[in-house]
Amino acid sequence: QLKGVLKPFFMVSESKAHSMLQNAKAAKEVAAKVVAEHPRYVDGYMRLCETLVAVGDIDGAREVASKGIHYDPEHEGMNQLLMVASDQSSPQMAAVKHMINKLLQSSPADLPNTLALIDQEAAPVRYAAINKVW
Repeated sequence: QLKGVLKPFFMVSESKAHSMLQNAKAAKEVAAKVVAEHPRYVDGYMRLCETLVAVGDIDGAREVASKGIHYDPEHEGMNQLLMVASDQSSPQMAAVKHMINKLLQSSPADLPNTLALIDQEAAPVRYAAINKVW
C-alpha cells in the first residue's frame, strides 16, 4: 500500500500506462480516482484532462482543468491544456471534426465523391479562417 505523495504519482503513471495500451476507459477511471482521493495533486487533474481530451470530452476537460488550476494557477501544463480545450471547441475545430467524421464514415469506393463534397463544404470555412470572420 503506497502512502503520501508517492501514491498519486504512481496512480498518474498507471493512468498513462493504460493510455499507452489504448485502454482509455481504465486511464480515465484511474485519473478520476487520483483527483477524488488527492484533490490538491494538480498533476492528477492534468492527467484526467488529458484522458478526457483523448476521448473527445472537451467540455469535461475544460471543467476539470478549471478546478485543477485553482490549486496552482501557474501550472504550465494545466494552462496549456486549457488552451487546447479552448482551441478544440472553436468553430474551426468543429468544422475540421465534421470533415474528418465524413471521411471516416465514407467507404473507400465513395472516397472521391466524399472528398469533393468536403472540398465544397470547406470553402466557407477557408474563407472565414482567411478573413478572420469567426
